Amino acid sequence: CILVRVYTPKAEEVPDRVERALGHARHILEVMNEFPALKRAIFLVPSDHDCKETLLALRTRFAHEAISISKITVLSFPGHHSCEVLNRGLTELSYDTSHALIVSGKMISYLTRAALLSIDQAFERGAKVVGVAADELRDIVLAGRIQNTFAGWDIKAFLEVGGFDSSTGVEEIAPSVRLIQKYGPCVAVLLPSEVS
Repeated sequence: CILVRVYTPKAEEVPDRVERALGHARHILEVMNEFPALKRAIFLVPSDHDCKETLLALRTRFAHEAISISKITVLSFPGHHSCEVLNRGLTELSYDTSHALIVSGKMISYLTRAALLSIDQAFERGAKVVGVAADELRDIVLAGRIQNTFAGWDIKAFLEVGGFDSSTGVEEIAPSVRLIQKYGPCVAVLLPSEVS
């Protein structure tokens, strides 16, 4: 499953955000056709950080464009956009999904069949979290500091170690460290050349 956060505190920016999200949804649907194991995507609206108009606008626009709600769902949760909302999204998925990929809109172009194959292979080799080292985050991710701009998580393992925690300053650090403590070396990093 894919998780994409969409929100804006400014009502005047909602139409633009919704159009970009529609483009992301279309891209995800194309990738689903090429990679049948990917069956679902969730657009998460962090209600505490949004102007309160994005959720309805997204649902309305997706319905107008006949975006299948069985493939792409729009949900909203309260809490911090990089911790509680993602924790809730991954918890929702845990009932029927083993792995999830959190992707930022600015990284959506890296979401390809090749990327999903490489991420799957990393999980098969024992990874519990997989990050893609691309763009301005390349050096940070290559150093092992996974970023949720493009990161895959083993949901069960992730929840077992307590999920995201902003008390460390960067929400991805706590679960990554706890996963390593529990499973040993289990963080995989992929270069853009491995996902294109």
